[in-house]
Amino acid sequence: MLAALPKGVNVQKCISYGIPTIKITGVSVAAVAANKDFCSYYPCSGGVLSTLAADLAGFSQTKSALHFPHDTPLPAALVKKLVKTRLAEISARGR
Repeated sequence: MLAALPKGVNVQKCISYGIPTIKITGVSVAAVAANKDFCSYYPCSGGVLSTLAADLAGFSQTKSALHFPHDTPLPAALVKKLVKTRLAEISARGR
């Protein structure tokens, strides 16, 4: 996730709601978690997954999380697209 962020931004790594989270200037950008059955990517937004629905076909997901197997990481290009979409959303809101 960090590699997908623009250079020179104020990145904070923290635990939010018990999940490792990346924030930029205090706004959550993305989070990841693992449980016994799968890993989850949280875009910290209700709109990112629906915006990228076509790119996420084939992945299991809920309203707020994208699930993937422990042994199959998300493709780097997809993570970059998820982060870029979230950053655009944050920028559009003026945060």
